[in-house]
Amino acid sequence: LETQYYMVAMEVNTLHFEIEIPVASTLVVAITGVAGPGGGTSQKPVGLVHFALAAQGKETVHQRCLFGDLGRKSVRQSSIHQALDMFEAAL
Repeated sequence: LETQYYMVAMEVNTLHFEIEIPVASTLVVAITGVAGPGGGTSQKPVGLVHFALAAQGKETVHQRCLFGDLGRKSVRQSSIHQALDMFEAAL
């Protein structure tokens, strides 16, 4: 599983990815990043989160957010808010 998640992170970071939208869905969001408390590097610091939003018939939108080392819970909550903001903007 770790290799699979690492590959997702690399694909999002390099923007070489496609999101498959389930038939019953019109919007899909993908999130990957480093919430902490550890695991950060100089290239991928704790608090770095990538988002991708796909909508049927539209180009995939990518956003990169650097929330900082706020603690795992705060990074995860900030990520949820960011994803919901992206959903709202896409409607």
